[in-house]
Amino acid sequence: MEGFLLELYDCCEISIGNTDFRIFYIPNLFSESQEWNSPQHFHLFCECHYLKDGEILVETDQESIAIKAESLCVLPANLKHKVRAKGFIRRISFYVTISRNKDTKNDTFPAYSCLFMSQGPVIREGLNEGFQFMLGLMQKNTSGFLFETKVKHFFALALTEMLEQHEGEQDFQKPQASMEYGEQTKLKIEDILLNTSSMKQDLQLEDLARYLCLSPRQTSRLVKNLFNRSFRDVKNERYMEEAKRLMTDSDYSLKDIAEMLGYGSYNGFYKAFRLYAGISPEEYREAL
Repeated sequence: MEGFLLELYDCCEISIGNTDFRIFYIPNLFSESQEWNSPQHFHLFCECHYLKDGEILVETDQESIAIKAESLCVLPANLKHKVRAKGFIRRISFYVTISRNKDTKNDTFPAYSCLFMSQGPVIREGLNEGFQFMLGLMQKNTSGFLFETKVKHFFALALTEMLEQHEGEQDFQKPQASMEYGEQTKLKIEDILLNTSSMKQDLQLEDLARYLCLSPRQTSRLVKNLFNRSFRDVKNERYMEEAKRLMTDSDYSLKDIAEMLGYGSYNGFYKAFRLYAGISPEEYREAL
């Protein structure tokens, strides 16, 4: 039955820190059903649900928990449970397997195993606006590579929501993966900023938000947290450093460099560079 179930799902993989996740998901996003009762069972994988509408009752040997609309639920691997849907429900379902990397100094896995291999269901209510915004983006495109990318972002957001719930508990160890995932995101943002097409179109915050599948507000906050500076300041710094590199390592004229960096006029580039470096582009190149 488990094998048949997973064959109905698409699969993608994501690595956060030293922890690998394999995510099985329904391509058509939301599944809908009426009242039903499942027999008691368990899985070798972790069962995750986001309940959009309706209510589900999860019963284990130890407790009964009602999962209400707009909640996340994690049912750990090997947890015996049965589920009863109360009326019409709509949900996104994920089935997740977790594995260590070959790195024996894995310090990120314990926090995830604490979450996904706990002794009972883990429920998260009151989800943040970034999570809700991602849901809206996912519903606009429900197939293909782009949707798989959105699934990964959705899963990372859901994981963050769950981990934040445990932060501060006595036995919970916040994962180093939070920093490592942040470092990966910083590199991704810098790669987007310095992409040739991004520079030519004068990339704006809204454009970066679309690349990251987040809202502009979420993206602005993310950039501020990662770089401790605004998007505008980060973009200007990266462009000016790229201008220095091009003046040093290439024979491009200053006007060509200004155009490559997306400036509509050389005068705009001149002012920005002088403000950043304290000298004009001509003075910088002559000093090389």
